[in-house]
Amino acid sequence: MKKIIVRADDLGYSCAVNYGIYEATHRGIVNNVSLMVNLPFSEHGWELLKNEPDTDVGLHVVICAGKPLSDPKLVSSLVQEDGSFKRSQVYHDAFEQGKDIVDYEDAVREVEAQYECFVEMTKREPDYLAGHTVLSLNFIRALRDVASEHQIPYLSFDVEHEVEFQGQKLTPFMENFSLDYDPVATLAHVLSAADKRPHVIPELILHSGFLDQFILQHSHLVYPRTLDVEMATSGQAIEMIERHDVQLVRYSELVDSAKA
Repeated sequence: MKKIIVRADDLGYSCAVNYGIYEATHRGIVNNVSLMVNLPFSEHGWELLKNEPDTDVGLHVVICAGKPLSDPKLVSSLVQEDGSFKRSQVYHDAFEQGKDIVDYEDAVREVEAQYECFVEMTKREPDYLAGHTVLSLNFIRALRDVASEHQIPYLSFDVEHEVEFQGQKLTPFMENFSLDYDPVATLAHVLSAADKRPHVIPELILHSGFLDQFILQHSHLVYPRTLDVEMATSGQAIEMIERHDVQLVRYSELVDSAKA
């Protein structure tokens, strides 16, 4: 049977985002969710999602929003003078100049701290480990190494190319940043890809969420979040999936099949 993955990132970003992801999961087609653990709303997000059946929750490691869980003095390459993380644009600008401003040891320390916080908060291992997009090869290496150390599946956050996860090829679809973004059209692209290449699993990456003042002030991605909730909970989305005869799979199911 053809398969697709539908994932919602940024659980924990704000209260409104948490409620939007809950709706997209509880009443919608989302069954994979990425949790940020270093923000004031992280526990609120986990409390909303922890009893959702058949839903994978992965660790969404952040080094560009909020504050580190490590002592800021021990991760100096990641933080500003006030101890909060550098913004993603800072990493991006440096990378464009051929510089990687992330110190590998700093990144390992912070990834490890966020992993430990995830386990403490949820009382379970993450179903996968991924990063909140930052242009840094040292950050990516740290993510991979910590995931390997704890035997957690590493999930690439490369949305430009086909990626491999547990021996299975995935094709990411993340179009939220397009000016004319239409999540129903994106879902149609995903389903078409599943029809054409059933041996490759399309991966629909959403940023479902409602809006509050915090997200308006702290995120470049705003109104598309509400569109993602609307699409994910719509009868139209469910009808499209049924018509194409595809299965909504979780990352852990791919891990289990790889071990079989």
